[in-house]
Amino acid sequence: MQGPTDYQLFKSFIRQQFTSHEGAMARLRRNNKLPVAFDVSRPPVQVWNALGSIAYLTDKMHNGGSKARKDTMASVKKNWSSGANIGLWVTFLIENVALADESKGPFTPEGVDLLDKVLRVLSLLLLYPDAVKAETEDVDVEARILRRASPNLPLLSTNVWLRVLELSHATWHTWSAVVALIMYDGSHFEAFADHMTQVNSSGKLDVTRIYICHLLLVTQHFGDMGEQRFIGLQLFMSLVYISSFKGPLYSPFLLNGGIPALFNLLKMFITRPKLLQRTPNDSSDFHCAALLLIEGASLLGGFLATPMWISQALDLGLLILMFKAKRFFAYDKIRESKEKDCGRKLGDIFSEMLNTIKVFIVYPSIRTRFLKSMKHIIDSGLEENLQPRPEPFWSSWETCKLRANYCKVFFNHSMVRMCGYEGCSSKGYPAGEEGQKIRYLKCSACSSVSYCSRECGKKDWPNHRKRCSRNRQLMKKGTKPPSFMDTEFFTVLVRVYVFAHASQMTVFDPLGPQLPLDRIKRQSVVIYFDDPTGEVLSPDHFKILDPESLQKEKRMYPRVFSAWKRIASNAKDGEVIVIGFFPAVKDDDSAAIPIIRVFPRDRPRLDYRELRRRRAERNGEKLDDDENEGSDSDEESDSDGAERLEEDIGEEEGRFTTSGLECVE
Repeated sequence: MQGPTDYQLFKSFIRQQFTSHEGAMARLRRNNKLPVAFDVSRPPVQVWNALGSIAYLTDKMHNGGSKARKDTMASVKKNWSSGANIGLWVTFLIENVALADESKGPFTPEGVDLLDKVLRVLSLLLLYPDAVKAETEDVDVEARILRRASPNLPLLSTNVWLRVLELSHATWHTWSAVVALIMYDGSHFEAFADHMTQVNSSGKLDVTRIYICHLLLVTQHFGDMGEQRFIGLQLFMSLVYISSFKGPLYSPFLLNGGIPALFNLLKMFITRPKLLQRTPNDSSDFHCAALLLIEGASLLGGFLATPMWISQALDLGLLILMFKAKRFFAYDKIRESKEKDCGRKLGDIFSEMLNTIKVFIVYPSIRTRFLKSMKHIIDSGLEENLQPRPEPFWSSWETCKLRANYCKVFFNHSMVRMCGYEGCSSKGYPAGEEGQKIRYLKCSACSSVSYCSRECGKKDWPNHRKRCSRNRQLMKKGTKPPSFMDTEFFTVLVRVYVFAHASQMTVFDPLGPQLPLDRIKRQSVVIYFDDPTGEVLSPDHFKILDPESLQKEKRMYPRVFSAWKRIASNAKDGEVIVIGFFPAVKDDDSAAIPIIRVFPRDRPRLDYRELRRRRAERNGEKLDDDENEGSDSDEESDSDGAERLEEDIGEEEGRFTTSGLECVE
C-alpha cells in the first residue's frame, strides 16, 4: 500500500505542460464550457485538458516554492466560482467520473485511467486549505471559504470517500483527510454522521461493512504503510467514531465484526515488533504509529460499553494485549517529558477500559473471562515484567483483580440456581462445590439460559419459548439481555450487600402509615452496583430514598417504578424493600438492570453452618454431628461470620481457577 506517492503517480501526467500557473489557468478559461454529453469510458480531449490544468495548479500549491504556492492559491480562489470556473469542473468530475454509476462504466482502460487520475488530483486539490499551514494562514478559515464557495462539496466529498474505501483505492488516506480536515468542522460533524446513516439506511451501501473491510485491508498491509497513511488511518478512525458511536450505525458496526477488526489492528502494532523494530521511539514515524495506536485504542474502548462486546474483546485477548504494549507505555513517558500537553496516553485509555470492565465484572460471564486472562498474565510473567508500572493503568488493574476475586468468592459460596428449569431437583447446591460439577447446556438459540440436562431444557421450553424469541430479536440488534445465571447472581449480591450493611440499613423506619394503600410511601434502600468507584460492598454504594426521590432516579424507568409500587403495596409491616441497580446490557447512561427484593427489617443473617459445611467438604474434613445439627445457641455472630467470609476471600485470592462456570463456558 506504500508504493509511489500520489504526487509521483500523476507527475508524469502534468508533463511540464505549463511554465507557470497563469498558463494553466488561461487554458482552463478557454476550456470553461462543460461537455453536454459525456461517456466516462470515452472521455473527450476537453476533459483531459481541464484535468491537466487542475493537476498542474494542484502540484504548484503543494510542491512549489513559497511565492509560487501563494500566487497559485490566490489564483485558484479567484477562479473558483468565476473565470476558469474551477469549482464547476470539480463538481462535474466528481459527479460524472468519481461517482459515475457503475452500470455506465468506466469499461475501457482510458476510462479507468481517467477515474484514477481524477481521484488523485481532486483529493490533493481539495486539500489546498491544509497547504496554507506553511504560509501561517488559518486552515479552518480557508476551509470555510471553500465550503461557502461550493456548498455541495461536503456531501459530494463524503460520497467519494465511501467510494474510494469500497474500491480500496490508493487515495483513501487523502480523501479521509479531505473529509475530516476540510469538509467538516466540529459544529458540522453531526451532518456527516446523519449522512452516513442515510446512506446506510437507503440500502445502496453497507457503510459499516465498508468500514470493517477497510480496517481488515490496512491491517493486512500494515507493514507497507508510511507516515502519510498512518495519518490518514488516524483520520479514518476518527470519522468511523463520529459516524458510528452512540448512533444508528453503532450496532451494525459491532454486529459486522467491528471489535475483532479493531483488535487485530491494535494487535498488529503491539505484537509485531519487527514492523517498528528499526524505528527509534523518538522518531516522527514512531510518533505517527503511536498516535494511530492511541486513536485505535480509543475507538475500541468506546465500543466496550456492554457485556456482549466486552466478552468478545476478552475472548480475543484484550487484557493480554495490554500487558504486551510495554514499548508504547515507555513512549508515553517520552511524550510527557517533551510536550506540556501531550494529549491522551495509551496507558490512560487502557485504564479506562479496565474501569469499564470492572463495572461489568458482576456478570459471571465477564468475571470468568477476566480471571482466565488474569491467570495467563500472571503465570506467563507478563505482570511481573511490566516495569515500571504505569499509572493509572496499574491501579485500575489491581482494583479489577480484587473485584473479580470478591465476585468469584461470592459466587462459589452462594446457592446460585444454575439450572433454568424451575422444577429441577438440583437447583440448590453451592455453585463452587467441586463435587457438583455438571456440564450445563445453553439454549442454542439465545444463550440466555442453561440447563443441567436436555430433559430440563425440554420441560422448560413452554415457559422459555416467548423469552427466547424476544432475546433473539434483541441480539440481532446488538443487545444481549442478562442471562438467567446473571440475574441469579445479581440476587446473591443484593443479599450479601444487605447482610454486610444491615445495621446501617435498618436505622430508618421503612413504613409510613399502616394503611395498605399508603404503603407505597415507604422508603427503600437503593444499591448502585453499577457505580464504577470503590469495591463491590462499599457502603458508599447505597442510599435510602423516599418514593418521590426514587421516581426521579434516572435508572428508574416507569415500568420499574410500577413494579416497585406493586411490591411496596404488598409488603408486610416491618419489611424493607431493596433495589439493586446493575450495569445495563445496552449503551445508555440512564439504563440499568433492576433487582427488587424484600427483606425483614430484623437484621438478616447468613447460614454460617452451611458455609462451614461447604468449607469442610472442600478440605476433605468431617463435621461433628453437633456442628451438622447446629443450634441457635452456637450460631456464629454476624461479626464472626463476616470474618470467616473475609478469610475465604483471602484464601481464594491466591487461586485463579474458574470452577463455578468451567462447564457453562
